Amino acid sequence: MGIDLDSPNPVALIGATESVSFAPYFTGKYLYLENQKPEILNLTVLAARHSYDYVLTVEGTIDGKRRTWTLKDGNRPFHISGVRGQRGTELETRGTGGWQTIFRKGSGERDRCNPCFDQDQKEIPGTAVSNAPAGYSRVIEPGIDPTRPLALPEVRPSLPTPPLTVDEYDAESVAVAWVLTSGSFDTSRGDTGRAAVLNRVRRYLTPELGAAGGELNACVPDDMVWPTDLVDRQGWSVVTYTSVGIRNGNFEPNLLTGDLVELRAIVHCTFTTESGWFQVPEPLPPVGLSLKRQPDGRYVITDLRR
Repeated sequence: MGIDLDSPNPVALIGATESVSFAPYFTGKYLYLENQKPEILNLTVLAARHSYDYVLTVEGTIDGKRRTWTLKDGNRPFHISGVRGQRGTELETRGTGGWQTIFRKGSGERDRCNPCFDQDQKEIPGTAVSNAPAGYSRVIEPGIDPTRPLALPEVRPSLPTPPLTVDEYDAESVAVAWVLTSGSFDTSRGDTGRAAVLNRVRRYLTPELGAAGGELNACVPDDMVWPTDLVDRQGWSVVTYTSVGIRNGNFEPNLLTGDLVELRAIVHCTFTTESGWFQVPEPLPPVGLSLKRQPDGRYVITDLRR
């Protein structure tokens, strides 16, 4: 199953391999649970526009009597952010006709499908919806690998920085936002060096780090100037992939909520010009980030290093 929290009516939807349909799951059917036999359900929760605290409400009937259960994350609501869905979320941007952000986990896209196909590439009944939002869903044809990346962007992004939903109380969310914002620049707009994007990333930095110039850029190994070919050919940069996680590989949840959070960001970028594109020399060294929790609970970056 899947749930889209951006929807005005976030009901259970028919799920598919790495995707969620637009079709309601409980349309003329229900789940019958046998006595003392557990039923395991997989649920994908989508959020692109906002951050949400949410609970799951399950309605059922036992011996003819209606019951309602409320599921939480322990004693608190579940939480999801438009930037950080859960630990290890991958984010990809594509600049065709402007910015579009896609959130991924592991190797498969958490995307919408219309219709949807199962692991055997057979269409899942009931997932074809005629009134799905235009431009939002994509049709996955049999034999098409849903994880295959689209063509690299050739159209200049319409905005200096893609629109982001940033949960400033979430250290990983702030780190991803910094990567994407610092790594997005366009030399035709006058972005010809590190100082050009400083004002766009300043909100994620401590005043001291901002005064020091922000220290580095996520997409440029030489952080003082952009590559000469990019400047001469009026090019732009797009962050095509970033993965942010706890730096030492220890995934204890409390390490993401302490007063000081140490993270490591892996970044892939593409430099593009109107006459063609060229990839940033790989591999870019990972970026280490230190974030400090402020008195109001927000996180800001105190240190950046490669």
